[in-house]
Amino acid sequence: YNGRIFKLIEHLDRLRHSAAALAYADVPSHDAIIGEIRRTLAANQGLYNGFLAAGLVWGLIVASTAVLWFFLICVLIAGLYGAATANRKILFVQALPAAIAIALLTLA
Repeated sequence: YNGRIFKLIEHLDRLRHSAAALAYADVPSHDAIIGEIRRTLAANQGLYNGFLAAGLVWGLIVASTAVLWFFLICVLIAGLYGAATANRKILFVQALPAAIAIALLTLA
């Protein structure tokens, strides 16, 4: 979907039509709803990145290569998925560093 919510405008049009049929007076504009969707998605992305970072720090603190492997692979998969579905820049800022760290961990 190239980083876009599938048929978002059609869903919002249907929501507006349903709200009118139910006589709701204060239905937010499409732009307001889209803004809230983007804000929520960004907050969720930040939250899962925080969990991944905490896992990597934990792996370093307990000096566990198994923990580091697990979380680096999670970061790599999340980066690849984010690059494919949200923004290609994520490939370079998240997936590539994870791949490099995996390579370095393999050599260690």
